Amino acid sequence: MNLRRLRHFVAVADERSFSRAAERLALSQPALSLSLRELENELGVELLDRQPGGISMTAHGEVLYTHARALLRDAETARQAVTGLEFHHRRELHFGSGPTLSSTRLATAMQRCARRDPLLRFNAISGVYAELLPRLRSGELDFIISRLPLERSDPDVVHRHLFDDAQIIICSPSHPLASAGQIRLERLLEFPWVYSDAFETIIPNWGEPFRRRRLTPPQPSLHANSYPLVRAIIESGNALTVMPSQLAEDDLRSGRLRRLDVGAVPWRQRSGITVRRGQRAEPAVDELIAELEIAFSARETRSGRRSPRSKRRSTTTDSAP
Repeated sequence: MNLRRLRHFVAVADERSFSRAAERLALSQPALSLSLRELENELGVELLDRQPGGISMTAHGEVLYTHARALLRDAETARQAVTGLEFHHRRELHFGSGPTLSSTRLATAMQRCARRDPLLRFNAISGVYAELLPRLRSGELDFIISRLPLERSDPDVVHRHLFDDAQIIICSPSHPLASAGQIRLERLLEFPWVYSDAFETIIPNWGEPFRRRRLTPPQPSLHANSYPLVRAIIESGNALTVMPSQLAEDDLRSGRLRRLDVGAVPWRQRSGITVRRGQRAEPAVDELIAELEIAFSARETRSGRRSPRSKRRSTTTDSAP
């Protein structure tokens, strides 16, 4: 496998189209098709499923795609070093972030690092932990900040707990329950619910307080796969949803959304940072992780500055926290 063919394969996989990939690569479509066929012949497998309606990757293609992206990234780093570019002047940090984390806090941590090093570049990829983990394993990502998995026996990675985020029930300011004070769980069953999946999947202990009262836990009747769309549905009617408090903190602070008081419930989830075991990260990675620890786990001091809960730790580690 040569890098040229891998670059062609990644472009086709990204674009899901030979014509768009050829345009992106400044290459003729027949030449691109030939390059991909040569790569498949070399490996002895089909990498792409070519259908009239579009192109998709086969199982073999999915595996190669993850490794090809990491190889191309390493090749670019090597090229820069060989041609005399100092790596610390062209540093790029690649990290994955969970979709329910506060974008404001992420941006704050990144901006603090950027102010110290204006040449530092960030590549933040949003996704759920299971989607991001293969990219961390391959070296494409330096770390992941997200909800921590319930099963934490993976020998290849180390988890660092940062905070527990409460799952809260949200409504619009005009909702009938918005000014009702503490609300009994029975009242929540009178209204429609919206989310992207079943709540038992999102929050494993979601139904526990309802079942203790011999109630059937509410399930979403409206489905949306993005926070802006969930928010729009909430604002436009009487639907309710449950979400991490950090995800909604800006809208709660502005009064755009309202949190319902349902008393003490066990809806909390652990979040933190995941790195490869034994990883030796660039100093800039340690700096960004330290800023994320401050942004996500700190409390405001009276002087208005944030202080981390614990001293900064290197990402070089061989033992779980």
